[in-house]
Amino acid sequence: MGLDQQTKYVLYQLEKPGAPNLHSLSTERARDAFVKMFTRQEETVPVGNVEIYPLKGQLVTLPYEYTILKLSVKLIPLS
Repeated sequence: MGLDQQTKYVLYQLEKPGAPNLHSLSTERARDAFVKMFTRQEETVPVGNVEIYPLKGQLVTLPYEYTILKLSVKLIPLS
């Protein structure tokens, strides 16, 4: 029986190049390094507006979040 995908991901993160050897760190530093390894490192996108609408079904009503992003666009003249 093989490992599940989540276990494979954790093992991959722990053995990839540049990952610290957690066993050689103090408890606090190892905890901080572990959290840093598994925290998403992505840029934030500015949000212009968020509205929540209800989606009504036969049995339940679910909230639907509609997000409008603030994006800056640089126009380049064609001629």
